[in-house]
Amino acid sequence: GRPPTVLFLARIQERKRPEDFVSAMPHVLARHPDARFVLAGPDTGALAGTLALARKLGVADSLDHVGPLEHDQVLAADREADVYVLPAIEEPFPVSVLEAMSVGTPVVITRTCGQAPDVAGAGAGRVIDSRVGEDAANARKVADAILELLEPEAAERAGKAAWELVNEQFT
Repeated sequence: GRPPTVLFLARIQERKRPEDFVSAMPHVLARHPDARFVLAGPDTGALAGTLALARKLGVADSLDHVGPLEHDQVLAADREADVYVLPAIEEPFPVSVLEAMSVGTPVVITRTCGQAPDVAGAGAGRVIDSRVGEDAANARKVADAILELLEPEAAERAGKAAWELVNEQFT
């Protein structure tokens, strides 16, 4: 089949922690060497550092930076992704997470994200315990969550749960 695709779609700023997304890449690529990572969203200050980190880690070839997307492109990108990742800490209620789940894409979010209880309760993805200042640990947690959701059975279960969560609970 096609290579697994992992999506970060948000403003590219420190608070959303795109570095945790990129730092997870080597761990995931070790198991899925053909995986593609898509970095989408407007640059609000962290893009240069994020791309530099990808180069430093030797994973830049697996990262596609696509810039800001229009609304219809957002849902298309969500649909193409196998996993949506938002490693942001203290994020009240990101619409991007709902959008990904609305098309049946499992999500990886942190426990301080507004939808964490719903995602955990429904099994619509993975909720990780990221902490500010624990970059290496965060990267590993993000990677482990992505790897779990790339397993076909887990992917199918979480994708279905994600779709049901949004289309039954949040509409």
